[in-house]
Amino acid sequence: MNFTKNQLIIAGITSFVVTLGILVLVGVIPGLQSSDPTDVAATLAIWNVEDSEGAFAAAFTAFRTKYRNVTFQYRSFPDEATYEAALIDALAAGEGPDIFAVRSDKVLRHANKMLPALTAITLPELRARFPQIVEKDFYRAGSGTYALPLSIDTLTLFYHRDLLDTAGVAKVPATWDDIQRTAPLLTKKDSTGAVLQSGVALGGRAEEIEAAIDTLYLLMLQTGTKMGDERGDRAAFDSAEGLNALRFYLQFGNPTSASYAWRGNQGSARVRFADEKLAMMIDYASAIPALAARNTFLNYGVAPVPQPKDAGNALTYASYYGLGVSRRSANPALAWEFITTAATSEAAAQSYAEATKKPPALRSLANAYESDPVRRVFARQILTARSWLQTDPDAIRASFSKLIESAIMNPSGVANALRTAEREVTEIISRGKF
Repeated sequence: MNFTKNQLIIAGITSFVVTLGILVLVGVIPGLQSSDPTDVAATLAIWNVEDSEGAFAAAFTAFRTKYRNVTFQYRSFPDEATYEAALIDALAAGEGPDIFAVRSDKVLRHANKMLPALTAITLPELRARFPQIVEKDFYRAGSGTYALPLSIDTLTLFYHRDLLDTAGVAKVPATWDDIQRTAPLLTKKDSTGAVLQSGVALGGRAEEIEAAIDTLYLLMLQTGTKMGDERGDRAAFDSAEGLNALRFYLQFGNPTSASYAWRGNQGSARVRFADEKLAMMIDYASAIPALAARNTFLNYGVAPVPQPKDAGNALTYASYYGLGVSRRSANPALAWEFITTAATSEAAAQSYAEATKKPPALRSLANAYESDPVRRVFARQILTARSWLQTDPDAIRASFSKLIESAIMNPSGVANALRTAEREVTEIISRGKF
C-alpha cells in the first residue's frame, strides 16, 4: 500500500509521541515523568577540601525534604595541593564532581571549568546575604555567580595572654603603630642580642611565617596600594604605598631596627606561638587546630587585625572557599539549588559552622557568636574582608615569597626587589588572561 505524504507525516508524529510516552513511563527520560520535584532522581557528586561529610548533614537533610530521591557522593581531600591535582585530572578526563570547591583567589584559574549561576541567586540577593568580598571574588557581570561560600576566614591578631601580662602590656594592640611600640617590649634577647622570645611574627620569610604573604597583601591594601591597573592587564604595586608597606613589614626582622622582634631559623610562627616563644602573630582561624594540637593549654586571645592609625574604614584580608558547579555536571540546575540551600539557609550555615568551627559567611550571622571571644572576632571581620583579583595565585605567591627573601637578604635593594616582583607578576597576569 502506498501512503500519501500527509499520511506519512501523521504516522511519523504518532510514532514519536508513542515512543516518547513509553520512555517517560519507564523513566528513561528523567524529570519528565512528573512535575512533582520530589520525584526527581539524581546523584550529586561533591568534592571539597578538609570538611567532613558530617559538616553538610543539615544541608543534605534540608535538600532531601524537597528532593527525596536525590543522593550525594561526598569526597573530602586533606589539603589544597592533593585536591587540585585530583580535580584537574578528573575534569580533563571528562569525569569529576558536579559540585566542587574553589578557593576565593582561584576563580579566574578555574572559570573555564565552571558553570556560573544566572538565576539561582541574583546579584541583589548576593549583596543582601553575603559580605562585599563575595561579590568581588565570585561574581562576574554578564556571567553570573561562580561560587558561594559557607565560611569566610580572615586575618586577625593572635596574642599570648601570659606573655603580654608578664611584659606589662595591658592593652592589646589595635593599630600598626601599637604593634611597633609593643613588639620590642615583648621581645627577649640574650647577652649577644639574639632573640629568644619574639614579640611579633613579622619581617621574616614566607617559609617561616605561614601568613607572611597574605599579611603583606593586607598591609599594601590598607595603605592604598593598587595591586593592578584598572583593566587588570598588569601589576601596579611598585608604588610609594607599596614600598612603604613592604618596608613596614621588613623592619621587624631587621636587627638594626628599633622594632626588631623576629629572628629567623628558629621554627615556624605557629610552632613558636604554640611553644610560648612568640607573643603575637597575624593569622587565620584555620591556624587554630594546629595550635591546639601542639599545646592543648595554650592561653591565647584573638583581636581584630591591626589597622593604620586614623584609618577611615577597617580592612582585613580573606582566604576562603566557595562551592561551584562543574560544566560537566549532568544536573547543573539541581547542583546550584543545593549550593544555594547549603550557603543561604541560616540553619544549614550554623550547623556547618558548629561542625567545622569555621567563621560564617552569611551577613546575618556576623554577630551570632558574641558569647565566644575567639569566634566573635572572625565572624565580625567578614564584613570588612578584602582581597585582590589574581590570575595565578600560586605563581604570584611564589613571586612575593621571593620578594620578601630578596629584601631580607639585601635591605638596601628593597625598591629594586619590589620593581622586579611587579614585572614578574605582570608577566604572570599576561600568561593567565582568559
